[in-house]
Amino acid sequence: MGEDMLTEQYDNTDDVDIDELAGSMRADLNRRIALNEYRGNGNKCCLICKINDRNAYEPSVLSIGPYHHSELPLLAMETEKWICVDYILKLNHHVSLREYPSLLSGLEKQVRGCCSEDIDMDSKEFLQMLLLDSCFILVYLGGMQGICRAKDTHEASVDGHGIQEDSDTVEWYNSSAVYDLLLLENQIPFFVIRAIYQLFSRDTMATTPLLTSDISEFMEGILYHFPKAITEANRPVDFYHLLHLCRMYLKPEHVHRWRRAVDYHEAGIEFKKRDFHEEDPHSLLDIRFRKGVMEIPCLPIDDKSSLLFRNLVALEQTCPQVGDDITAYIVLMSEFVSTAADVALLAQKGIIVHQMESDEEVSTLFTKLFEYFNDLFGDLYSYTPCDTLIPIVIQSPV
Repeated sequence: MGEDMLTEQYDNTDDVDIDELAGSMRADLNRRIALNEYRGNGNKCCLICKINDRNAYEPSVLSIGPYHHSELPLLAMETEKWICVDYILKLNHHVSLREYPSLLSGLEKQVRGCCSEDIDMDSKEFLQMLLLDSCFILVYLGGMQGICRAKDTHEASVDGHGIQEDSDTVEWYNSSAVYDLLLLENQIPFFVIRAIYQLFSRDTMATTPLLTSDISEFMEGILYHFPKAITEANRPVDFYHLLHLCRMYLKPEHVHRWRRAVDYHEAGIEFKKRDFHEEDPHSLLDIRFRKGVMEIPCLPIDDKSSLLFRNLVALEQTCPQVGDDITAYIVLMSEFVSTAADVALLAQKGIIVHQMESDEEVSTLFTKLFEYFNDLFGDLYSYTPCDTLIPIVIQSPV
């Protein structure tokens, strides 16, 4: 009887249209080859990678991009995205709905090429996702404020749907959705958002610098508790996506190659909090040496810090062109705060300000970060090579 069932099963293959199957496979093969050629031809693209860790890289309330699109726990925010599309359409009724997906269709291959994995979505669903996500980011991150300023209008709403005002953004900065926007797997290339903005603003005086300035201003709000070297006058104008923009605000102004903490201790280096001055701003990673003293910017730690650092390091490890400053910083700090006593010392000096239950918890956070990345990406000690920095500092103090 088993043989009869097997024979019947294979007899059904006569119903398969072999020509149609071969044609479909050829089309799929050509698409995959084209994507691989695009990625390998030196195109300026920072791959948006998927990493298997639900706790650190998967969103909790908001999906942006293809990796977590249409996941059931994230569908509630889809309504907000449609409201944002409606808002933008009503804000400039001279641009029809049809023009937006038409524009995005010309970018589809480029966007798919920025994803480290093949995206199993047809063009219709893919383009709709890009439009919804772009409009959401433009509206909720303040990217449309430049439009309103250029049109000399301060209307807070269109048919009841308003741009985020200052009173609303305080709560927005602290929401889970904000941190979802800074997950590596939860990104779309910024050139998509810029293209939507440029199409929308063609009948206004708004320009792309207004967009990047407004988005950067919102990022400054998210990172309000971190020291930042970037000022309003030199806000970034060219970045791959929102997580990359976040990294730009944290990277050091001057790059140093760091030793491990034990080397500094043995060399007699003291630690001091680096004070922040508006006339001479610095970023979180701008550690400097003055007269045998290591001045470290204040590091605020809360329950979201591990998540942010994990995604920033994952960005650096999967997109080498952005640099490895965050990775080196994590390695350095994991050495500095290897025990609760180390945390207590740095906290006493104002270098670490934390909201954790204990100093031990802060030490454990950095230890686990280091161990996690060391297992995931390889030997992180390569990011802290020994050099001649300390002898120079000791012999020639500034």
